[in-house]
Amino acid sequence: MWKLLPQIMYMVAGQDDDVDGGYGFEFLNLASVCIQNFIAKDPKTLMVTGEGQTITYLELLFKFIQRILVVNSNGLHKLDGIIAMKVVMALMENLPGQIDHALPQFIGVLLAELQYALNPDSKTPINYTLMVIQALSTSLFNNCPLAL
Repeated sequence: MWKLLPQIMYMVAGQDDDVDGGYGFEFLNLASVCIQNFIAKDPKTLMVTGEGQTITYLELLFKFIQRILVVNSNGLHKLDGIIAMKVVMALMENLPGQIDHALPQFIGVLLAELQYALNPDSKTPINYTLMVIQALSTSLFNNCPLAL
């Protein structure tokens, strides 16, 4: 099951130089549901390195979320960012206290998104701002002392 995750993420997010995401970016919503199900069904596998990979599935997922947020920064309605926040929340809810080593990175990305969203010049929709706040709130559920 986990062997499909890197292919799904590559299809949707593409490589670092793809400004519009991968060739399947329009299927981001469907792919995120699959990713959230992967996380919910077997969260422990996120910590391992897959066959033929050099990084863990969690690190791969972090890069995926960053790519989606980069593409989202050009969007008017920030709907892609909302989908990325749902994946972050799935991570935080299904791995309480287990991703302490990566939590500061996730919180850093979320705080950067919140800072951008609260900037009056950005004209960020309120629903995206609320999703970022909700994702930050789930980091408190994951590990409150470390998140604070």
